[in-house]
Amino acid sequence: MKTPLLEFHANFACQLVDGGFPQNFTLSVSNTMTSLNLQETASIDRVQLLERCLGIESFADKLASAFIASLPNERQVLRTAVDSADWVQVAKYAHRLRGSASNLCANQLSSAAEAIETAARNDVTESIVSLIENVESEIDRLLNDFGNGLSAK
Repeated sequence: MKTPLLEFHANFACQLVDGGFPQNFTLSVSNTMTSLNLQETASIDRVQLLERCLGIESFADKLASAFIASLPNERQVLRTAVDSADWVQVAKYAHRLRGSASNLCANQLSSAAEAIETAARNDVTESIVSLIENVESEIDRLLNDFGNGLSAK
């Protein structure tokens, strides 16, 4: 019987060198979703984010909080560019949002932003209006998951 991908636990001890001073800590990666309060199908892939943050939950939380706090502005600048039919700016802002979302493992938002970026770069502008609704829906879902962006906890 195969074990589902998200059902794993890894515990090991290592040393973290911070400014030349070693600090001992135990790295524990699991799918319990305790710190960011997410489910397996949530808007951010917590397991993947923790892997990228070397299992340091406080670091992952800080990154997620900063990302969530930036989303209302990101939505506004992208919407403004779409409303003014400035496709060069639409592609630029969608690219920026795609990269940020990808780095934070908000994979569905990243995919939605990538679709807008591709459409804007290829002059398939008639589809952008419906695509922006997908991005806004994903942003709303992230904000809802995190209490309107105030905290990742």
